[in-house]
Amino acid sequence: MLNELKTMLDGLEHVVEIDQTHKDITKAGGKESIRVILDIDSVGEVFINRLEYMDEKHLANVWVLRTSNQDQFPAIKLTKPLRPSGNQIYNLAINYRKERNSEVKNNIINQLNLLCEEKGFQPPQSTVMEQLPQLASFLIQHYPSESLSEIEWPRASYRNKILERLNQLETSESDQIQVVAELYKRYSLFTRNGVDLLKSLDEKIEHTLLNDSLSAVTSHLLLNALYGAKLKPSGEIEDANRVQIILDYLPDNNIDIFASDLAKRKKYLSDFLIEKERQQVNGNPATSDLECPIVGVSASLIKDKFPSLNLGKGKPVSQIKPYSKFDANGEKLTVRRYGKSGVESYTIDKGFSQKFDGLFQKLTAEKMKDQTWKAIPSEKSGKNDLLIAYCRNDLNLPATQFVTQVEDMDDYQSRTQDLLGLLNNGSLKPDALVDFVVIRKVDKANQRVVYSNTCSLNQLIKAAQSWRDACANAPYFTLATLGKDKKRHNSKPYAIAPDQLTALSKQVFDSNGEVSKGEVPAISFNESMRIFFYQDDFSKRIAAHSLKKITAQTQKLFAFCAESKSLGSKEKVPIDANSYALRMTTLMAVLLFRINRRKEDYMSELSFKLGQYCSAMNELHIGYCRVVRKGSMPTTLIGSAAYSIALHSPLKALEYIALRLKPYENWARTMHAEGKKDDSLYAFYWIQRDAKELREALLKPKSTDSNTHQAELMLGYLAGRPYEKSENQSNSTQEGNK
Repeated sequence: MLNELKTMLDGLEHVVEIDQTHKDITKAGGKESIRVILDIDSVGEVFINRLEYMDEKHLANVWVLRTSNQDQFPAIKLTKPLRPSGNQIYNLAINYRKERNSEVKNNIINQLNLLCEEKGFQPPQSTVMEQLPQLASFLIQHYPSESLSEIEWPRASYRNKILERLNQLETSESDQIQVVAELYKRYSLFTRNGVDLLKSLDEKIEHTLLNDSLSAVTSHLLLNALYGAKLKPSGEIEDANRVQIILDYLPDNNIDIFASDLAKRKKYLSDFLIEKERQQVNGNPATSDLECPIVGVSASLIKDKFPSLNLGKGKPVSQIKPYSKFDANGEKLTVRRYGKSGVESYTIDKGFSQKFDGLFQKLTAEKMKDQTWKAIPSEKSGKNDLLIAYCRNDLNLPATQFVTQVEDMDDYQSRTQDLLGLLNNGSLKPDALVDFVVIRKVDKANQRVVYSNTCSLNQLIKAAQSWRDACANAPYFTLATLGKDKKRHNSKPYAIAPDQLTALSKQVFDSNGEVSKGEVPAISFNESMRIFFYQDDFSKRIAAHSLKKITAQTQKLFAFCAESKSLGSKEKVPIDANSYALRMTTLMAVLLFRINRRKEDYMSELSFKLGQYCSAMNELHIGYCRVVRKGSMPTTLIGSAAYSIALHSPLKALEYIALRLKPYENWARTMHAEGKKDDSLYAFYWIQRDAKELREALLKPKSTDSNTHQAELMLGYLAGRPYEKSENQSNSTQEGNK
């Protein structure tokens, strides 16, 4: 993994400003927190001004400084409830609110009544249980503030680290660093080693619950802080239920930017801490001339533990530990070499690590989503990988959009034209380099690069233009689907992107057009990009192998959708199956294009025409059953049976049709002679005209290619015969659906 990551850094360092990120700086974690806003009164006493609810989005913009492997500031987790004596009743009440089974709810009420009787007060009514404000009032009335004299919060080593950081920050002359130092200082002003902060928090939570209008999520979080969710036997809150608080303040009351603002403070904090470390190294010559195998001679190596890079929530890989793997023996994150582990086994330059962190933070920032990064389907079901793609000369170029997010070919063409415009006006050069890297989460400690490639901008444009042509290699027809407006539309084969090949190729379909539970090995992103760039004969072999795989997995899907289309029922339209079939059609068309089978050729040859012929036979058979058999349909239509035979032997399929065609042909001739009308007669007229072309195609040398026959037959069967615009069988036809 390190080689690919160093290549990324080397490629961007000279053209993009990369902010170094100190290893102690990260983002606040968790899905929700309480922001505790600290203020100073006129005599210099610190107090809690107010409390705010913070969701995941707010937390993503909060910096934290590590004090140890687990501890951070200003994010601190409450390990014990502030009022533990109310924990039992509170948890019963919460369970009652969540429960839907009336018998279980009654059992909870009985437990609650017994517990309240033991405590000597009247049990709450059911209305109190259902309303959080009333529940809060009930609990606060019976379980008021408790003595916190026995609490050590946070533990002494944690507090000491916070105070050490305060001493360090106070030495800076930067206004931005002084803002951070002030936050540390306000914490330090609470007496009894921070326990008075808990006391103030307890009082403020009570006041807020009783006096403010709060949302249910805010009330629930505040009550969790007071009474705790599930507790361990030791009385501590279970790790997953601990409430996190973010200490904070507003440096300027006229500007709504908090001291914890990541975007505002991160660069200043990083620069300050990195400079402090540099000064320390320069004052200790014994540490110089040590070697980092990535960058060579280094004067500053990582000595305690390898850092991890926090990329934030919402990404398939939220943390990257580039120098580590999981050591099953020691159960810790490490690299184990030559009998040593951790930083003793592998030397990494601090400067490289910090730049690398800064690079990844820049490339995977939320504002760069769909531009330099995107989640893409992994080969494993339900899993995603992290795609990072960028132009070294211009990070604003949306490089990911050329291999992902294709919904409409016109839009894709527009992107390509925009890229050509940048080349033509001189903004970018044809040899500008574009990098692609895909990172996969293997387990808690391991991530690996599963794909990396560098191409020129010119190569990317050519590949994109070729991909557009490949997607257009599908025959024209439509199937009924639901649009974004939730209304039914007749849709042509969908455009697909290279990254969709992985998700589509996992699926196998049953005879009802539904995705089977079992999955098969997928086309990897590596193979998909080979097909996208199509640079050598190996790419052609991948396309040929993939085509064989896809046809085997989708034969039943195409059969189901083609027969459903022929039946023409407006009530029983297989919307989901049709949507899959349209995507699979384009996928097969792309793969055919990559093995040099163009639709201008294959649509005029035996396999495709035989598929159309089978579809037309279904129409004729359905018309006959509708008129002669009063709508009674057989289990298997003639065209469907012929299609199944034709997948393996076109000649036997034609023989089968010849044996079965006579009665339906006679019926159609009689209907025509008597001047009667039926939509299926147009299929009969087409069969008559096309039979000659079908015979000619059959007589051609190598009339079918064994490598593409099944795919082309399936496409013809699903596309069906051309649509007759007029009732007159001699009129010209146009492609489409009946």
